[in-house]
Amino acid sequence: MEQGNSFAKSTITGTLWVYASRYSGKLVNLITVTILARLLLKEDFGVAGYATVVLSFLDFPGLGIGSALVYHEKDPRRTNTAFWLAVGIGVLMTLVMLAGAPLVGLYFQDPRAVPVTRWLALYFVLVGIGVVPSSLLAKRLAFRKKLIPDLAGSIGKAIISITLALLGFGAFGIVTGNLIHTLVTTLCCGRFGRPPGGRRCAFEKQYARPLLSYAASVVSVYFLGILILNVDYLIVGRYLGARRAGRVSAGVPHSRAADQAVLFGVSEVLFPVFTVCAKTAATWGAAS
Repeated sequence: MEQGNSFAKSTITGTLWVYASRYSGKLVNLITVTILARLLLKEDFGVAGYATVVLSFLDFPGLGIGSALVYHEKDPRRTNTAFWLAVGIGVLMTLVMLAGAPLVGLYFQDPRAVPVTRWLALYFVLVGIGVVPSSLLAKRLAFRKKLIPDLAGSIGKAIISITLALLGFGAFGIVTGNLIHTLVTTLCCGRFGRPPGGRRCAFEKQYARPLLSYAASVVSVYFLGILILNVDYLIVGRYLGARRAGRVSAGVPHSRAADQAVLFGVSEVLFPVFTVCAKTAATWGAAS
């Protein structure tokens, strides 16, 4: 009974901390977009949106590896392998996005999308480095410690985006702000999540296959959801141009922010909590 109460308390407090993290970040982002809307053209939002919508199709949660790490038993060797897998997948996604940038410009019939897409491709390298420390925080149900990384990332994004907008960088300012958000979040999670380091960082093949197998199932489900959420932008961007796409890019994400924060916040907490519960129940069953 005490163990059950502990899990219930972890779920409630974890959800509250995730909501605090998400809504504080959303508030900062809303203020940022409101200011940027005064400084930039709608076309700037549209061109940046071309790159971000493409990125969303490749930006699987934790690159799939994060969920796999939370699911599997804790093992330093598995953690080290997950770290290198995430970094490797991040590099691969960066190369894919760099190579596919001309196709993005061709699809949206706007050559301005090409350099912006290539610049945003660096996102995957940054997020790959941060997958393991972020997942370790979730695995330990340490959701309180994710507040600082998320909020610091949003503030860093705001400062850089607004500064670059004032300097006339247009769409590149928006995209660079997204990169700064990822960089700051990764650095902060690395501080609290304590990723593997030094000579202990080793890749072991026997742990790679189970991690990749689980990650593939996560990726398939996530991809379908992203397609549903972004099909409107794909159509508007291709047939109506950057100006109208900019209205969608600046407005729709914030109209969806509340319900997404609720749904994703709950799922972010329940998955590691249920995983811990299942492992604990299995341990009790084996002991009895």
